[in-house]
Amino acid sequence: MIHIRILRLGHTFIPTSKFLDLLELDEIEKVSFVATKNEEKLFEDLHRTAKFFGKEDIVKQKAVFNFVDLNLLKKVINRFNREFYTDFLVSKIYNFKDFKDNYNFVWIGDNGFDGSNSLVKKAKNFFKIPIYRSYKELCYRKSRLEKDMLVYSDKLILPHEQYLNVFSELYQLDLSGKAYFADLDWRYSKTVEWVKNLEVKKLSYFDNTPHVCILTGRAIWDPSDKLTGNRTYFIDIINDLIKIGAMVHLHAFNIVKNNRSKTVDENNPYLDLAKTGKLIIEPPLNLYAGSKDYSILKRYDAGILHSKLYDELKQTNYLLYKFQQINIPNRFYEYEIADVVPLVEKDSAYYMEQLINQKGFGIVYSDLEDLKNKLWELLDAPQDKFSNIKTFKDFSKVLIQKT
Repeated sequence: MIHIRILRLGHTFIPTSKFLDLLELDEIEKVSFVATKNEEKLFEDLHRTAKFFGKEDIVKQKAVFNFVDLNLLKKVINRFNREFYTDFLVSKIYNFKDFKDNYNFVWIGDNGFDGSNSLVKKAKNFFKIPIYRSYKELCYRKSRLEKDMLVYSDKLILPHEQYLNVFSELYQLDLSGKAYFADLDWRYSKTVEWVKNLEVKKLSYFDNTPHVCILTGRAIWDPSDKLTGNRTYFIDIINDLIKIGAMVHLHAFNIVKNNRSKTVDENNPYLDLAKTGKLIIEPPLNLYAGSKDYSILKRYDAGILHSKLYDELKQTNYLLYKFQQINIPNRFYEYEIADVVPLVEKDSAYYMEQLINQKGFGIVYSDLEDLKNKLWELLDAPQDKFSNIKTFKDFSKVLIQKT
């Protein structure tokens, strides 16, 4: 039996319970997670889920957690690096010298915006062992650090093949020899199975009306916001759904003017739409194994992934436009395991259209009349549970696969 020891660096994003699939593999001897102190609370999801499924011993035996307490100077350096896409003193922030155990490889995750690109070249020069990089959300601009990350990684794990086309266009790099494909957002296999087995009646069963949800961390109402390309601007799609007679349920942690807003302004159009009775502003959902909120999510027939891309985005931020054409929104996987059919407008997200057609799960609509017809057809369709679902167990097998 091969015994694999992994050093995991970089920023961590929920759900951390997915790492249980990795820890449960027989080949894994040890995974050392290194994260900043303020990320420690994110691992509560892993421990809570391990307790729910009786996997606490696996965590104790195989996982080591190292939380770096950043002093003021390190915080300033970290912020500087993230703001200006530099790798200044990165190895000092994470104290690479403290992690010189006998590891098989270093695994660095996960996105362009979190500063983890800066770790790859430094780690490659320091550790002298293979560097594996899982990567999902791009920088939205040409970046030396992103290019260095691509060059110095010994193995790249990307959500799908179309990422290679973007990197080829940006940096004229042929990465096919070291690229593998799996999505780091795939959920923990046992959570998927547990959610699938929850017996919940759809709200449409009671009123014969499609109920469409919007699951998001933040909903904005300023259509000129360019930070995320209007991905979380839902006013127009809510109006469209109301026009065709659907009920809309918005689950958001924050409803604000734009992505730079820090406070909630009560004078916003979402509240006006709620007065129609066709939009219900629901509490945010905390989705984890054992949570009643999964039963709430399973009540809905369909779910919005993100709003249609506006044509001007192609001119104002071409790289963000390209990314949104290939992106798989995190919420897609929550919809998938909860049997909530994802909705995508035709020509708004190229890869999602392709994925929906490939899986046979989801609705791609051309206009409002087409959406209306397909939503009502959905009510008459058998409530078969969609089962062709990838989990983090699949990701883990790609991660430890020899290059």
